[in-house]
Amino acid sequence: KSAMQDTKNTGANWLILTPTWSLVRINPPLLQIVAGSDPLWPDLLDMNDMAQQEKFNVALFPRLNFPQDSNAWWQKGTRDAGWWQNWFDAYHTYIMNFADFAKQTNAAALILGGPDISPALPGGKLTDGSSSGVPLDANDHWVQLIKDVRQHYKGQVIWALAYPEGIKDAPIFLQGVDQIYLLWSSGLTLNNHPTQSELVKQINQELDTNVEPFISSINKPVILAIKYPSANGSAEGCKMNNQTCDWFEPFDQPNPNNLSLQVNLLAQEDIYSAFLQAVNQRNWVGGIVSRGYYPPVALQDVSSSIHGKPASDLLQAWFSLMLAQPSS
Repeated sequence: KSAMQDTKNTGANWLILTPTWSLVRINPPLLQIVAGSDPLWPDLLDMNDMAQQEKFNVALFPRLNFPQDSNAWWQKGTRDAGWWQNWFDAYHTYIMNFADFAKQTNAAALILGGPDISPALPGGKLTDGSSSGVPLDANDHWVQLIKDVRQHYKGQVIWALAYPEGIKDAPIFLQGVDQIYLLWSSGLTLNNHPTQSELVKQINQELDTNVEPFISSINKPVILAIKYPSANGSAEGCKMNNQTCDWFEPFDQPNPNNLSLQVNLLAQEDIYSAFLQAVNQRNWVGGIVSRGYYPPVALQDVSSSIHGKPASDLLQAWFSLMLAQPSS
């Protein structure tokens, strides 16, 4: 419970839980709960109960637990007609499990999607740019899934997209969801030590040039879900390694520091400050979320978790002000 209270001390009023099921086989795909790797239903109930006791709005964001890099997993799949049918059937069962859980616990929202399943979207591609071979009727599968979710669960249904890739060719079935959860950890600058004004200017430009037109086109509210490590160069979005970009996106606790990053707590705080300034000027942004939070312990490392770092104090001040403002 103390971990929940630590989160509450930031002034936050939402908690996003990210339960998983594991992909234990590729050909054909098999998706199931693995004890010790994925939370069991009673574990989730305990977490949900603690969160609701602390007056959080709880959202569920089911994620897939890959046995290896997700890109490699998709590459190794046969991805023929039978394979895809198995995939959609397994994914449907998995999502409906969490739709039932969301109904039982009165969760405020259920978040679907995310970059890990992008090869299964209409026109899906692999990381090398080649077609994933997803069936031409893929959109029908997703439309049906959203309809089935709504038959079981009456709360907010939100779709997660990675920025900026996810908004370039957004699927048409997004008309069936209530909001967009925009996963943002992309590079903001090539400067290893950017100024605060430089960060604010870049975020303002991306919001107005890329995000706002997209949101207007689908007429859905957007939540910005940001994640950046507390390290030198975090605003660049990745660390160059022999002309290869090692992305920070998967860099969370309790993973080891395998990118040889240098701790810079203020770099993370500067990024959060820039986002908060930008969001505060745009009433079409429905909220801001800090991803990668590591509840068990306060950290002074390079991870994305803000627990125990200056960015947490910054969010506490901003969130308290935002909650105190009357609704327009």
